[in-house]
Amino acid sequence: MTAALLGAAFAQVSSDPETRAKVSDALPFCREGPPTPGLAAYRTAGDASGYRIAVGDAGQSIDVQPEILLDAGKPGYAVTFHDLATSYVFPAFNKMPDPARVLTMIQTTRPISSSARDGKNITIGAD
Repeated sequence: MTAALLGAAFAQVSSDPETRAKVSDALPFCREGPPTPGLAAYRTAGDASGYRIAVGDAGQSIDVQPEILLDAGKPGYAVTFHDLATSYVFPAFNKMPDPARVLTMIQTTRPISSSARDGKNITIGAD
């Protein structure tokens, strides 16, 4: 439940236009491994803690980043799928997954929460 709440809240923060406008010195991205038809993975230069997968060319992406926890547990890797209107948070992996495994999970698993990119709707899934 914590992952669902935090994921939905943080998905909104990253899409806030004012927050994004404050980023003045964006770091370059480096492609991670060979691209496959319809997707390619990228890491921020010099940062091996996570990556972003570009899905096709229609504005869809998947972020894989260290999970933020509120307790003393060991963080895993949070997975968030972004389309043009909504960010969907999926269950975390206990270690960094390869891009093919993330794509399989996105295609076969229901999200645990979602938030509209405009910040007006947050949905927490019930199991």
